[in-house]
Parts: sequence; C-alpha cells; structure tokens
Amino acid sequence: MTKVVKHNSMRSTNTLALFECIRKYGPITKKEIQQHTGLSWGSISTIALELISKKLIVEIKSSETVVGRTPCLLDVSSTDNFIIGVDVNLSGLTAVLIDLKCRIIKKVREEMSVPNKSNILSKISHMISELIDSVDDRHKIKGIGLALPGDIDAQQGVSIFVPHFEDFSKVPIKKILEDEFGIEVTIEHDPNCMALTERRMGLAQNVDNFMFIRLSMGIGMSIIMGGKIYRGLNGSAGQFGHVTMNPDGPRCSCGNYGCLETYASCETILRKSREGMKMGRAPVLETLLSQGDRLTLATVAKAARGSDEFIMSIFDDAATYLGIAIANVVNIFNPELIVLGGDLMNYQDIFLSKMRCFVDFKCWKNAKHPIEVSTFGSEAAAIGAALLFTDKIYEEVVSDHSEKIGD
Repeated sequence: MTKVVKHNSMRSTNTLALFECIRKYGPITKKEIQQHTGLSWGSISTIALELISKKLIVEIKSSETVVGRTPCLLDVSSTDNFIIGVDVNLSGLTAVLIDLKCRIIKKVREEMSVPNKSNILSKISHMISELIDSVDDRHKIKGIGLALPGDIDAQQGVSIFVPHFEDFSKVPIKKILEDEFGIEVTIEHDPNCMALTERRMGLAQNVDNFMFIRLSMGIGMSIIMGGKIYRGLNGSAGQFGHVTMNPDGPRCSCGNYGCLETYASCETILRKSREGMKMGRAPVLETLLSQGDRLTLATVAKAARGSDEFIMSIFDDAATYLGIAIANVVNIFNPELIVLGGDLMNYQDIFLSKMRCFVDFKCWKNAKHPIEVSTFGSEAAAIGAALLFTDKIYEEVVSDHSEKIGD
C-alpha cells in the first residue's frame, strides 16, 4: 500500500511538473522538458500522451529544418480550454477570456454607471454572455472566476458586503451565475486575484511571502504567506483600506472614522478635488473642466502636473498616509516584496517618490522593504480571477492520474 501511495504521489508531482513546464516554456521539445524538469524520456512521453488525449496539450511540428527526424513541440492547447475572469470594481468592470497559458483571447469592459445590485448583475451577465458567444463551443469554457471588492465568502460564493455598492450585501453571486450559465463559478477578493497574477506571471513569480496592495476607488490588500493566500479567521484579512489612520478623521463608507481610504483612495482624491474646485482653490482643474474635460482621475492628475498647488497637496497627503500605512505593514510582516497596483498607479509620477520617503522614514531601521509597481494593466484582477480555474484544472489532471493508479 505504501509503495502505491508513494508511486501515486510521484506520478502526480511529475504530471504537474511537466504540465507547468509546457505552460511556461511551450512550444517546447521533450528534450528541453528533460532539461527543465529532470524527468525521464519515458515519463515525459507517457504523461504527454495522456495530456494530449485530454486536449490539454497539443503536438506541433517544428518549422525548423534539421537533419533526420523533425522534432515535435509540445504546447498548451489554445483551442480547447478557456476560462472567463471578471473584475467588478467601482471604477468599472473588466472581463477576459483566457486559455490555460493565460493568453487573453478576448477582453471586454463596461463602465460602472449605477453601482447597485441589479445593474451590476446585469452588466456581469452581459459581459459573460458576450465572451461565451465568442467561443465556437460553450463546453470549452471550464469556469468563470469573479474578482470582487469588499467582504466575501469565497467558499460559499457569497458577496457579503461592498461599502461602495448599493444593496449589494449577502449576494449569492456564485449560485446566481451558475444557475444562469451552467458553468462552475468561483469568487475571490480582488487584491487576491491581482496577487495571483503577480505570483503566476509577474514580479512575484519566485516569491513566497509578499503583499499586493490595490489602490483604486477603494484600497485592498492581499497577503501571500508560504505561497498561499492568507485569509484570516473568517476570510476578512486584507482590509488594508480600513486600518485607522486617525480616530477623529472623516467618516468612511464602512461606517468607521479615519480609515486609510478616507485619505488615500482614488474616490477620496476625486472628492477633495471637487470640493477644492467649488471653493475656488483649484484654478488649473477649473480651467480644464471649463475646456470640456470631465472630472476624472486623469484630469485631476493633469491639473497636478500643471502646477495646481491645491490638487498637488491632495496627492501629497495621499502619499503621506499611504507611506505610513505601508510602513506599519512592513514593521508587522517584514515581507519579501510589496507590489502596488490599481488605478492610482497610472499616476505614480505624482506621488510615489514621496510615498517611498515616508515608508523609509517610518519603517523599523533594520527592516528591508522592497516596493515594486505592477506591470499589469486594468485586466490584472480579471486574469487573476480566471487563474483560480487554471489551478483547479491542474488539480483535476493530477487527481485523474492518482485515481487511475489507485484503481
């Protein structure tokens, strides 16, 4: 029995190693797979045949002209397995259709016009339908992943509470979408999805302990420990935007006072800019709006770059509070890496340098604190949501082999 279990475990490990190697480096020859994984030629051939039969990988004839036999290349199938990822955020909704190699096949985006339950569910449904219709066979879609802000129950598939959305509490979104589309649905906190993207494809590929901070209309954080998402006792870990910066500060959408979001979120920057303009303290912004620009973060940033001192002071304040809050995280966790992403990072030239200075100033003197900016765009959370299913597919591949050997 012990030998069967050991062999079972080894085969599962080998399968995962081969599949991940092809995903990462394909198209790739068996000889190159040997060099990357150390697997025997026989193991590679046997496992590859099984993965080909499941339409997870394909053989491609090499275009190179060589003496003797032309080697076959192995690659992840780009035509048989697709996953949909949807990012639901106050700044808008983004949905992607990806293959198992995380290549974006199609991307759609919708603005968040009215952030209430019926409108949000309608937009999600419309976007998913559009992506499903773009595939020749809907059965090729293996799952739908959703990245959601606020407080969620990932295990039950319920959005518990989103501060910025109207009447969007205790929404059984997994069940709603599974009933509508007949496809398995998984939900996850949006910073966790962005962290998964960094872990699989970005700056944190070889980092086991890191933080991802999303700076958008709200502020959220993902904590990755030992390569896995740290969720806390009931899944509420990572509410970085709701750490208290000033107990006598302004009221936050969560109901508390003086949260980080009330000082440094995109929503706060827009609100303070609007207030400043009404008081006649933001002349450059007022001029831009009089010329036809809308009050967006891009316009506010343009005013700051145009020497609008009041608007620049808003970004300076955001940088100060973010620096202090991030320094607290460093002092508590001392992570290997902190990755910053989200809408605000499109304007990093205005505030990032000052924020880094405050992190340096407030950190424990011996604490290292490498901070990097994500290279992914607005689709990062949607990709991460879809990645939840690539992991599920990997697990199914391994479990299928384990069952066969056990039988």
